Amino acid sequence: MKYYIVKRSCAAMFFLVLLCGPTFGRDFQTYTHSTDTLESRIKVDDSLHSPFFTTSETSYPWHIIRHDDGSFEDTLDGTVSRRDMIPLEHTAQCISTHQGNHQMDFCHARLSGNTLKLEIYGGLPAFASSLMIEINGSQFKCFFRAAYPVQTPGLRWNILSKELVVKTLDFKKGSRMPAKINVTFEEITPRNGKELKEQYEIVGYIKPVIQ
Repeated sequence: MKYYIVKRSCAAMFFLVLLCGPTFGRDFQTYTHSTDTLESRIKVDDSLHSPFFTTSETSYPWHIIRHDDGSFEDTLDGTVSRRDMIPLEHTAQCISTHQGNHQMDFCHARLSGNTLKLEIYGGLPAFASSLMIEINGSQFKCFFRAAYPVQTPGLRWNILSKELVVKTLDFKKGSRMPAKINVTFEEITPRNGKELKEQYEIVGYIKPVIQ
């Protein structure tokens, strides 16, 4: 049975271990345990619209608390930097069903050569997972990852279906990228000589600024 963290104090210690300790294999902090064998093209719809594209919402990093008197507290290491005091723009409005329904509020986009990588995440401290979308031309691949306090050997994820809709394929650094995503995947857990498979999905909208 997987153990889910729901208290901030416990989660703070968990993620310090995740970032600094040897408890988790380094490959589980990447996407090497996720596969996508589906050949899919991006759909282009220049009329794509969502109220999310024209609204603005921000929040502080999950480990930062702003008190009523205006002071800040870092629940991880107690040290608050200037960067910690800057609210983060919500660049995703996605719902993930993995580990229980939760919002994923952030999407980071980086263009390197002809490859654009999008990483969608959010839900800490209770939920530790993210979705990577790798775009090359009009083709795209998806990869999922998640962290547990005790990682099960052989745990992996497989993409079952996916859809990505954008307003244009003309991706440029510094430009906003409004898009719609719908990804279904399975989590495969080896158990007693068998494989337990559970399906999840991540659905919603993104609007990152391409870096």
